[in-house]
Amino acid sequence: MVTRGRVGNAIAVPMLEALGHEVWAVPTIQLSQRPGLGTLQRQEVPADVISRFIETLAADGQLERLDGVLTGYLPSEAHVEAAAAAVRRAKAANPDLIYLCDPVMGDADKGLYIDERAAAAIRSELIGLADAATPNLFELQWLAQSDQQGAHELAERLAPPLMAVTSAGGAGAQITNLLITEGRALERHSERYDGVPNGTGDLFAALLLEGLVSGRTPDVAFASACDRLKAVIQRSVGAEVLTWSVLFTPTFPAFHVSGVDGCPGGWVAVHWDGGACARAELYEGFAALLQGQADVIAVDMPIGLPDLAGRDCERLARQRLGQRQSSVFAVPSRAAAMETDYRRSCEVNLAHSDPPKKVSKQCFNLLPKIREIDGLITPDMQARVFEVHPELAFWALNGEEPLPVAKKIKSRANPEGLAFRRALLRANGFPIDSLVTGTWPKSKVGEDDILDACACAWSAMRIFRGEHVTLPQNPVRDGRGLRMEINA
Repeated sequence: MVTRGRVGNAIAVPMLEALGHEVWAVPTIQLSQRPGLGTLQRQEVPADVISRFIETLAADGQLERLDGVLTGYLPSEAHVEAAAAAVRRAKAANPDLIYLCDPVMGDADKGLYIDERAAAAIRSELIGLADAATPNLFELQWLAQSDQQGAHELAERLAPPLMAVTSAGGAGAQITNLLITEGRALERHSERYDGVPNGTGDLFAALLLEGLVSGRTPDVAFASACDRLKAVIQRSVGAEVLTWSVLFTPTFPAFHVSGVDGCPGGWVAVHWDGGACARAELYEGFAALLQGQADVIAVDMPIGLPDLAGRDCERLARQRLGQRQSSVFAVPSRAAAMETDYRRSCEVNLAHSDPPKKVSKQCFNLLPKIREIDGLITPDMQARVFEVHPELAFWALNGEEPLPVAKKIKSRANPEGLAFRRALLRANGFPIDSLVTGTWPKSKVGEDDILDACACAWSAMRIFRGEHVTLPQNPVRDGRGLRMEINA
C-alpha cells in the first residue's frame, strides 16, 4: 500500500469498488509513495497479520462470501506462505472462488526485486493454487526456470488454467499481451508508450479478476482488461499517477463486439462485452460504426459482390436453414448492384447471371446499404468486419437445426416467431432481458431489427472467441479482393 501514488492496493481497491465490488484489502507493505515520486520510506507489515485477518474473517463466517482473491507484492517467504494458507482457507469456504496470482517479482531491466526465497515460494506455493496468473515475460521465464522458449511454451509448463502474460513480446512501437487458456492463445497488441507511471501491472491484474468474477469468459475478460488498461495508459503518459478515472467516463468503450442490422432509420447496432448487459444504438451511417472501438463488427449485409450473380455462401446458408431459407436472398452481380434504377438493375443482372435472373424487389431496396458498405470495406478490414445472417445465427443458437416458426408472415412481424428467437438468445447466454434500447419510433427501428442485431452480436462474440462457423470454409474473393462468406 502507498500513501502517495497509485500502485498495488491503492489502484486495485478504488477501481474495484467503483465497479461495484466490496473489497477487503490486506496490505503486505506500507510505502510513503510509489517508486519514482521521491524519497521512499517503507515498512513491511508482519506476515502473521495476514493469518490473523483470515482467522478473524473465518470466525465470523465471512470467507464463503468471497468470490475472488488477488495476491500481489509479497516481500518474504513468510508472506507467501501466509498468503497460500489464506487462499486455501478461502477456497475451502467457497470452492467457486477465483484466485488470481499476480507474481510481483521483477522486471527484465531490474531482475528480481524481492528475496529469491520469496520468489521460489511463489513458484512452489501459489502458482499451483491459482486459477489465473498475470506475470510479465521476465516473471514467466523465472517461474518456468527458462529463458529459452517463447511465452506460449513457457506458460504451458505452469499450472494455472489461465495465464495472461503482460509485455509478452512486440517489436519497436508495439507491445503484446498474451492469454493462454485451454490450449488456446489470444494476442492483444498495443502501442508502447514512454513516461507511464507505475501501477499498470497491478491495475491489469485487478481488471482481469473483475472480469472473471463478473462472469465473463476468459478471452472476453482478458480483452476487456487490455482495452481498459490501454485507455488508462493513453491518458496517463507524463502524469504523476495513473489516470484510472477514464474507465468511468461516458466516452469509455465498454463493449467488444457489435451486431449490426440495417433498418429504416439507418443501422441499429447492439454492443456487447460478453457480460450481463448489452445496449443498442442507432447510427445514420455505417462509417460511424467503423470509427468505434469494437473488436468485431458483425453486420447483416452482403460483403463482397460477385461478377456473376449468386454466391456459394448463400447457397450453403440456405441448405442449413430448411424452411427458413427464403430469408437468404440472392445477391446480384456487382454491376447490377451499382444501378440505381430498378429496371436497369434487372437488365444488367440478367446479363450477369446463369441462369439469367432479375433482381428481387426486396434486394433492390437494400442496394443503397449494400453500396454504402461496399464503398467502405477493404480486404484488410475483414479482419474486424464480418458478414453474418440473423437466421443463420438462430440456426446455430437452435443446435444447428432450422427454426420451426417464421419471424415474419406476409412481411409482418410474427409475435410467436419473435418470442421463439428471444428465448433462444436468452437460453444461450445473451442478456436479451437487460438490453438497453433507445426510444425510437417503429418507423425507424422495428422490434425485429433489434432482435436481428442481437443475433448478429451473438455471432460477433462467437467470431471474437474463434468459435464461429464460416460458409464456405474456403471462401472465394470478389473482384475487389473481398472474401464472400457468411459467418455464424
